[in-house]
Amino acid sequence: MPDGAGFLKYKAVAATDNLTDGEEGWLPVISRWILVTESMSLPIRNAGTKEFEFTKLLGSGESETLGNRFIHVQVVLQPAWYAVMALPYLMEYPHECSEQTFNR
Repeated sequence: MPDGAGFLKYKAVAATDNLTDGEEGWLPVISRWILVTESMSLPIRNAGTKEFEFTKLLGSGESETLGNRFIHVQVVLQPAWYAVMALPYLMEYPHECSEQTFNR
């Protein structure tokens, strides 16, 4: 299957001399690519210059099957803000289950 194919449409028809019947439907195509997200904590405690080396990213150029999509770097001065940013998601979660009730 070519990359990016979302659905395949199929049509099956059975016929005799007197009757015909058919069915038409859609088959989802699962991508052969897997999106992998990797995060890395970059602690910066004091003023100054600090260097970080992304060894896995540097080594990914040698792979024949691995392709980089994008790099996203997010800087937060107080890591506790991650918990605050998650609150709207927890409050507006559409399903009522024990896990979400506990998280609220």
